[in-house]
Amino acid sequence: MHWPAEHPLRADALLARWRVPADRLCGDGVVLRVLKHVSGRRVATLVSTADGLAVLKVFSSPRARGNDRRLRALGPVVGDLLPRALRVDPLGHVGLLSYLPGRPLDSLSGAAFIAACRQAGAALARLHGCGVVLDRQWTAPDELAHLRAMATPTTEPAITRAVRTWCPRAGASLVPAHRDLHLAQVVVQADGVAFIDLDEATMAPPGLDVGNILGHLSQDAALGRRPPCQVADATAAFLTGYGSAPVDTDCWQQLTLARLAALADVRYGRPDWTAALLQVLA
Repeated sequence: MHWPAEHPLRADALLARWRVPADRLCGDGVVLRVLKHVSGRRVATLVSTADGLAVLKVFSSPRARGNDRRLRALGPVVGDLLPRALRVDPLGHVGLLSYLPGRPLDSLSGAAFIAACRQAGAALARLHGCGVVLDRQWTAPDELAHLRAMATPTTEPAITRAVRTWCPRAGASLVPAHRDLHLAQVVVQADGVAFIDLDEATMAPPGLDVGNILGHLSQDAALGRRPPCQVADATAAFLTGYGSAPVDTDCWQQLTLARLAALADVRYGRPDWTAALLQVLA
């Protein structure tokens, strides 16, 4: 494949070492554009192949094998909701997936946004209820430990409060979950919605995914990205589509907001976002 000079498989030293496996996996492909690049960690590229559009994912760690395995487990049951796993390199650093066309949910507004939120809730209920057992788990204690590790001096009080005030219920059921679900991970298509970027897919309490979506909706209101009335309608529509709020959904939503406040502080350098989100948590 021809990789433009600015492409991370040339310009990012930690990813460039896997350019040869990427060439072997998708030798007939043509690079169209970079979809997402996390420096030193991963890059997703839209490519054109003889069989159509596809997404080539390259990881600095050998994550592609597990991703391929989990998508193949879910595919026969809820394949219309997810990308298809096409190929993976033997070392596990490169995977090729089908491309799902459509508009990201976060790009919609108004009535179309509300309707798509309801569809997203129904689709998530299908994923959670599909009965597939994935090969790893992420539980409430894992999430709490992850959140503690993200604390900054600014966000530590709110994170400590969120952690201390919630005692996760023992024996909570685990379902196949996205684990990194937010509005940009929902693709709105002509006949429904689908989910992308299932790199974190795992068995988890259903409240984790639901709380993630609701937390991101609350963030939109807190940061002025959407009117509060639209966020309220979208939240109600999503929960209507899902069926009913899982156990501890409010707590999972609070954890999402605390995590988003920490990310705004550390990753994005936006203390104004952090302050607005901490005000919601106060």
